[in-house]
Amino acid sequence: MKFRKKCIITVLNLICLVMCVGCFSDETDDKFKGENPYKEYAHENLLDQGYINYFKYEYAKELPQFWDESESLKNTVEKYAFKDSGYMVHNRTQSEWYIDNNNRNTNKIYYGETNFGGDLPDGKGMIFKVNIASDALSDLTFDSINFSDPNKATQDLNEKVKGGYTIFMGNFDDGIYSGYGKNYYDWRDLGKISYEIDQLPFDVKKSIANPISFEGYFKNGIPEGPGIEYYYNNLKLDRTGSKPNFTGRLIAVGGNYKNGKRDGNMTVYVQDNYGIGFKWINATYENGNFTGNATVWDTEGNVVSNGPLKNISEAEDLYDVSSSYVITEQLKKEQQRLNNVYTQAENILKNNNVDAKVLCSNYNQNTNHFLSVVQWKNDYKFLLFDAGTKSIATIPFSYQTLRVLAANSAKTTMDLTIINDNKDPKKNYDFNKGIWQDNDHTINIGTNWTREDFNSDNLGIRMSIPWLTNYKSGSRLLNYSRNIHLVRLFILNMPALKDNMAKSHIKIENL
Repeated sequence: MKFRKKCIITVLNLICLVMCVGCFSDETDDKFKGENPYKEYAHENLLDQGYINYFKYEYAKELPQFWDESESLKNTVEKYAFKDSGYMVHNRTQSEWYIDNNNRNTNKIYYGETNFGGDLPDGKGMIFKVNIASDALSDLTFDSINFSDPNKATQDLNEKVKGGYTIFMGNFDDGIYSGYGKNYYDWRDLGKISYEIDQLPFDVKKSIANPISFEGYFKNGIPEGPGIEYYYNNLKLDRTGSKPNFTGRLIAVGGNYKNGKRDGNMTVYVQDNYGIGFKWINATYENGNFTGNATVWDTEGNVVSNGPLKNISEAEDLYDVSSSYVITEQLKKEQQRLNNVYTQAENILKNNNVDAKVLCSNYNQNTNHFLSVVQWKNDYKFLLFDAGTKSIATIPFSYQTLRVLAANSAKTTMDLTIINDNKDPKKNYDFNKGIWQDNDHTINIGTNWTREDFNSDNLGIRMSIPWLTNYKSGSRLLNYSRNIHLVRLFILNMPALKDNMAKSHIKIENL
């Protein structure tokens, strides 16, 4: 049995460690001072624990935070997780567990502290479930696996094991959830998307499909005290990039719980169409029942409803409210003002031989150079106009590009097209790079930057010199200073453009 237990641990060690990396976050600041310590996760998968931490710190500061509790839990569980100290566990109820290493009829492993007798989880720990290809764990044998060859062993194990996921991580009192803890979803709990996830290759699926469902305090196995529920609405799987990514909307519902039910004021944070979080609803509950009274805000922080409201006891009901924002008279006036701005930008582009429909622009922030989202030549593009150099440049439009280029810092690539570029090699030092189509010059470039000041036109970006990603000879660096300047302007103008898109409630379909 000891050998079998060690084998199972090896399985978990080899195939599941990636899943829990996001669970072990960096040091946090519970007073929200300084830079978001989770900014590196800003563009991670919607279901990633690191991204959820980023979301809470960046947008949802009125929710219960649990930074100290989470850090303490992390430090303890890290000592035990996926090491040769796991125990086979069985559950009497959904939140009550006991240790029995002699009973092979289980596929759940406990890592963590135990009571004096060693038969119950007690203290900090985690419950992990292994998905086995065969019908029962007892059918799993490792006699043919050579563990001295890690690569071959991993290959053999992958044929036997279908993955795994965390069930619970937190504090136990004689086998029962007690104190701070976290519950997790299995991908089969994620609705329609679960079928698509199940079709993914094993090595991909194991790292993306174990999101948190609840964190907070437990008593006698059920929520008691402050807590947060997490929902992932309208999930879609995007497989067009280098790795699968989830799109959708994160909903976080936080407040107080009594006897496992919502009780008192519950605050709801949600994402807008561009991934930006905002406080959306504050609703009152008694013994798990919605009282009927709530305050609802729009993306700009304006109150759109205050008082009686439809039943919003379920996450789906919550989402329905966000699908039809009430536009106040003030917001209508702001939209009209922005529409006038967009018309002005469109006229300037037409005067420069670009007959494009401007959907959004930051022309109101800076008329010397401005960035627009346009519909042009049967496609959507980001289009930059720079009056100083008399240059027009585009990059393909996507919400991912919008989000990344509007971030505080990032490393990314883009297809930069300069319209009617200079074909003189003596003046255009990037003449031989990229692709020419008539007089339009497209160069695939990479760039790395840190935004120091959103409001400065002169000092706002610290950026390494952009590099060419498809060069064949010569220097990798982009050489023409005008082109470097254009890349910088795309990054500098993107936050204001994103802000105007949100204010105008612009949503480009089929993207």
